[in-house]
This record gives sequence, C-alpha cells and structure tokens, in this order.
Amino acid sequence: VIEENHAFNEVIGNPNMPYVNGLAQAGALMTDSHGVTHPSEPNYFALFSGSDQAVAADPCTWTVSGPNLASELMAKNKSFAIYSEDLPAQGDTSCTFTPAALLASSGDPAAGYRVKHNPYEFWQVEGLLPPDGNKTFAQFPQGDFDDLPTVSFVVPDQWHDEHDGSDVLCDQWLQQNMSAYNVWAKEHNSIMIVTWDENDFVAASNQVATIITGAEVIPGQYNQTISHFNVLRTLEDMYRLVPTNNAATADPIHGVFR
Repeated sequence: VIEENHAFNEVIGNPNMPYVNGLAQAGALMTDSHGVTHPSEPNYFALFSGSDQAVAADPCTWTVSGPNLASELMAKNKSFAIYSEDLPAQGDTSCTFTPAALLASSGDPAAGYRVKHNPYEFWQVEGLLPPDGNKTFAQFPQGDFDDLPTVSFVVPDQWHDEHDGSDVLCDQWLQQNMSAYNVWAKEHNSIMIVTWDENDFVAASNQVATIITGAEVIPGQYNQTISHFNVLRTLEDMYRLVPTNNAATADPIHGVFR
C-alpha cells in the first residue's frame, strides 16, 4: 500500500493515525527508510522497476523500458496487479480522474486518481504489460483474498493517501479497506507492506515510514537503512526473480521474518 508525501515523524507517533501506529507496533517498523528522490512519480517507478526511469517530474506520459516487478512475476507464471482508487475502468489510461461524488464531498478538484501514482500504466501504454493488471480498487477482493494476484500494489486516491486529504482520512481509509486483508495475511502466509513515496521535502534525508505486517513477521523496530530499492529487492527475492536495475545492488530487508 503506497501513501503520499509525509515524513517519518509526521506519521509515526501521530495521534490522528491510530490504525497506522497500531500496525507499526504490531509489525516491523523500519526506522531508517527513505524515498529515493522527489517528486512522486520517480519513487513509484523505483518501487516498481528499480529505476527512476530518468524522470524528474510527474508527467502524464513518459517513455519507460526494461523489466519490472510485474513482468518478472509474469515470466515466472505468477501474477501482479495494481489496484488504484478512482481509476475509471480496468486498463484505463487516463492521466487524471476525479469522480463527481468525490469532488462534491472533498471540494478538491486535485483529489482523485493520478497516473503519476500508477507505474504499471506507463509500461501498459508502451505495450509491455497487459491492461488487465491495471485494476480499479473496486476490483480488490472483499473477504476472499485467495483471489488476489501473487503480488499487488494498492494505491488510494489523493484524498485518502495523505496527499490532499487529512491524516485522519488516510488512517480511516487504510483501516476500513485493508484491515481485513491484514488479519487474513497473518493466517495465510502473506504480508502487507505500507510505505510512503517521499517526504515532500520536509527534510533532506527523505525519511519515510515503512511498516511490514503479516505472517512470520517479527514485531519490533529495525534500524537498517533501506529505500524503495530494498523493498523491491525483498519482494523479488521472495519469488526468486532476477533483481531489476538498482534493486540488483540493494540488500533485501533482513531480520524481520522468522
């Protein structure tokens, strides 16, 4: 689950985010986790492909290339999907979309879906990934999580990911939409990772919160220095994939799992 634009100390210990902090206490909290750059889009590319794809802004179109987590999984006959809140339809290639109901409730035309938070779509547009892996959040399983792909990214809209909405809204959305999966994961050899893309220039270190919960996770605080490249490398090692780009020289997260 990828949240937005908040530094570690804006999340951890925040009384407006009791669910997130409960996850941090019950799971593994990475206390030295960092985004790789600014702004959002290159961080999503980094988490998905091990490279920022040489982008330094949030363009709606960009030429991308090379392997990524989805293509590597599919080559091993495994599956991947990204579930984006407010994506108009499966496989849609919109740059932005804000449903009328959200606009009416939030009053914020910037809230809603943004392709800068959907790395999968850029490879899809290049014809390198199939459109059926680019899913709406309405397609996220409700209850029967056996229907999930091998690996999933979940991306709330900008009203619920702390980008434009409040800390409270972010925390409530996560609890309402992911708590059932979190409970299920502990009993079904699965994990949930919640991370933030970058800290929105709060500090030069670009420190963010990364929390891991689920089966075989040893609760505690871990001070090993990690970035999105290490998170990607960890996922790739779980499925014996060839590490992509900068993930190839990043260590997997260690000591967190039994």
